[in-house]
Amino acid sequence: MSPFARPDLFWSTEQTAAKLRDPHLRVVDCRFVFEGDAHPEYLSGHLPGAVHCDWARDLSAPPPTSGHP
Repeated sequence: MSPFARPDLFWSTEQTAAKLRDPHLRVVDCRFVFEGDAHPEYLSGHLPGAVHCDWARDLSAPPPTSGHP
């Protein structure tokens, strides 16, 4: 039994390396830091062909004006 609910969504290092040249695959680096910008971390090293996505800027909605989600 796997510790993951959907083990099919996780790839091993070998599976990932084999897929990096697949033109139908896009690797997205969504690493983050709580204070600051993670883009310099991405620039310091990432999987070949990966693109950076800032989760707070690109994937999150702005907070509501009430301050409560």
